[in-house]
Amino acid sequence: MAIARAARLRSWPRITLPTRLSCSHISNKASDFANSKFFQVSEEVKDAIATGRPVVALESTIYTHGFPYPDNVALASLLESVVRKNGGVPATVAVFNGVARVGLDAEEIIEVAASAQTKSALKVSRRDLGYICGLGLAGKRIHGGTTVSGTMILAHLAGIKVFGTGGLGGVHRGAEVSMDISADLTELGRTPVAVVSSGCKSFLDIPKTLEYLETEGVLVGTFADGRKGHVDYPAFWTRDSGIPSPKVIQNERDAAAIIYAQNQLGLTSGIHFANPVPEEYSIPKAEMDRVIDEAVKTAAAEGFHGSDNTPFILAKIKELTGGTSIPANRALIESNVQRATKVAVELMKLEEAHRKPEHRVVADDLSGKAALAAVENEGLGSTGIQVLSPSMGVRTAQYVAINDAKKDLFVAMADMTIMELPENELDVEGFWGVVVAQTRPNWLVVDGNWNSAVMAKWIELGQKVGARIAFEPVSTAKATRLFTRLAEGKTSGIIGPTDTFPRSKLDLAAPNELELTSMYSTARDKGLFDSPEWWNIINELNLSSAGSRDLLVSVTTPSLVDAGIPQQSIQLLPFIPSLLIKLGPEGVLLTQLLPRGDARLTSPDCAPYIISRCASVPDGNETIGGVYMRLFPPETVLADQDVVSVNGAGDTLLGVVVAGLASDRNAGKHIEDIIPLAQKASLRTLQSKGGVSPRIRELRLKSST
Repeated sequence: MAIARAARLRSWPRITLPTRLSCSHISNKASDFANSKFFQVSEEVKDAIATGRPVVALESTIYTHGFPYPDNVALASLLESVVRKNGGVPATVAVFNGVARVGLDAEEIIEVAASAQTKSALKVSRRDLGYICGLGLAGKRIHGGTTVSGTMILAHLAGIKVFGTGGLGGVHRGAEVSMDISADLTELGRTPVAVVSSGCKSFLDIPKTLEYLETEGVLVGTFADGRKGHVDYPAFWTRDSGIPSPKVIQNERDAAAIIYAQNQLGLTSGIHFANPVPEEYSIPKAEMDRVIDEAVKTAAAEGFHGSDNTPFILAKIKELTGGTSIPANRALIESNVQRATKVAVELMKLEEAHRKPEHRVVADDLSGKAALAAVENEGLGSTGIQVLSPSMGVRTAQYVAINDAKKDLFVAMADMTIMELPENELDVEGFWGVVVAQTRPNWLVVDGNWNSAVMAKWIELGQKVGARIAFEPVSTAKATRLFTRLAEGKTSGIIGPTDTFPRSKLDLAAPNELELTSMYSTARDKGLFDSPEWWNIINELNLSSAGSRDLLVSVTTPSLVDAGIPQQSIQLLPFIPSLLIKLGPEGVLLTQLLPRGDARLTSPDCAPYIISRCASVPDGNETIGGVYMRLFPPETVLADQDVVSVNGAGDTLLGVVVAGLASDRNAGKHIEDIIPLAQKASLRTLQSKGGVSPRIRELRLKSST
C-alpha cells in the first residue's frame, strides 16, 4: 500500500512506512548512471528494475573466452530465452566499444561474441573495468567479456540482485606458491549479488576455495535438488565433489528469502548458490579427476597462469574428454540460469509483499526534522519523504487540534501551504513517480490536503501501475477538490461527468457525514448528476426517491435517512463505487456498487444488505449488479473518561481497511470483512495519545471472517 499524504504532526506514527532511510533522494542506481560515458543500462532492464520485475544478470566471458563462434551466439540466445520463459528479464553484461553495458540487444551480443574469432576481446574483472572504460573514453573502442567479478559489479550498479552463470572462479591448485586466487571470490565478499553456478571449476582447489569464501563472509549453499540430508558441493561437470556443502538450500523460495534477509540487514557481501549439473549430463567423478589432473599438469608445464590459465585448461579438458564436457557445460549453464530466474521471481514476490512506501513532503525546518526523527525513532524508514530546500520558502505542514472536555474536536489550526505547491515544484512525476513504478502498490491512498492538480497526478500515477485508489477527504472544504476545476481552461475537476463505474477515477472514499454532504453538494452543483452516464447507472439501480425510505431505514437508522446520508451516498456511487462513511459514535456506513456477477448478490448471508439488484435489460449497463449497504455500529462505546482524543480515529479506520485490502494474506476478502477489525483499531486510537495507537499491530483479521 502506498499512502500519499502530508507529514501532519497530529499523526506521526502512521501504520505503514518504508523500510529504508533515504530522505534526500530515491536510490535508483540504474538511473544514476544511465547517461554515463562509462556505464549504460538498456531501457528494457531499467524499466524492469523500476517496475519491480525480476531481472537476471548474465556474464559474457563464456562468449568471448569460452564457447567458440557461432556456438556462443546460439548459447547467448538460449540463455536469454530461458530467462524470459521463466518470467524474468535477461541482462547480458559486457563491455561494448569501451562502455560497460548492462543489457545488450541481439546485434550487440553477436558483435561481442564474434570477437572470440579474433581473440580481440579483453577478459574483464574488477581490476580491468577502469582500464577498458578509460581506453574507451580515449577513443580506443574495445569489447570486453565480463567475468563473474566484473558482472557482479555492473549488475549491482544497475540494481540487479541475482546472477546466473556456469562456474565460479576459485583458488587454483598450488595457490600457496602461485597466489593464484580468482577475483570472483573477493568480489563475492564485497558485492551484494547472489551468484548461481555449478560450484567452481573442478580443476580448482575446492576445499581451499570454500575456506576462502568463508573468510570473506560469503554464504555458500548447494541446492538439494531432490536429495535428502547433507549434500556435496558440486564440482562443475560432476554433481558430487566429495566435499560437503557448507549449507543446503531446499528450493528457490528459501534462496530468495536468504537474499531478502541479507539485503534488509544491510550486509554488503554476496551469496553463492551452487546448483549441481543435471544428473543426465553429470560426468563420473573418477573420470573427471583423471582428465583434470592431466590438464592441470600440462598447463603448468607449458607456463599458463593467471587469466590465461582457465581458458587453456578448459580447452584441454574438452580435448581429453573427446568433447563430452561441452554438452555438460551447456546443460549446467542453462540449468543455472533457469534456477537463477526462479530465485529472482521468488525474490520479487517477497519484495512486493514487504513493500510499504509512504509518500510525504516536509520542509528542511525544525518541524520537518522532528517528523523525520519521530519516524526514525519508531524504527521505520523514510524513503519517499521528499525534503524541500529552504530556498523554496515553505514550512512543514502542521496541524494543531484543541479538544473539549469530552475529548471531541473543538477547534483546529492547520498550515498546509507546502501541500499547495504547484506540481512542477514538487516534481511529483520525477520523485514519487519512480517510487510508485518500483513498488507497484495494490492500493494508493490520496489525501485531500494536496492541491487538485497534484491530487490528479497521484491518481494518474496509481492508475498507471494498476493500483486501486482511495481518497481521504480531510475536511469539508478540501473534499470538494474532487469536483472543482483543475486549472484555468479545464471544464471539470479530477472527477468529470463521464468518469463513472467501471471507469471511475476512485475506488473508495472515506468521508465523515459533513464531508459526504460537501462532496454531494459540489457534484450536484457542478452538474455531474445531469450526465447521461450518471443517469444510466442510477436508473438501473431502480431506487425511487419516493419508495426507498423504508428500505433505507431497514438497513440504517431513521435519523441517518432523515439527514439524507444513505441517499447522498447512493447518488455518488456512479463516481465512487465504495463509500465508507464515518459516523462517529454511530459507527460506519458502507455503501457499495457491486458489479454484475458478484457472489454477494446471491449470497443468503448478504441478502439483508442488498438494497438493489439490477435486472438485465436491453441497452442496459451490463456491468452494474446492485447496491450493498450496511451499517456497522460500534462494538463498544467508550465512556467519556476513557477517550483520550478523537484525533486520528478516522485515519486509523481507513488505514486499516486499505492495509487489509492490500494484503496478500486477505485475498478474497471484501471491505465489509475488514471493517470490524478497523473499528477495533479506531477504538484503540481513541484511547491513545498518539495519532495512531501502536497497539493496532496486535490486531489480526480472523480467517473465519
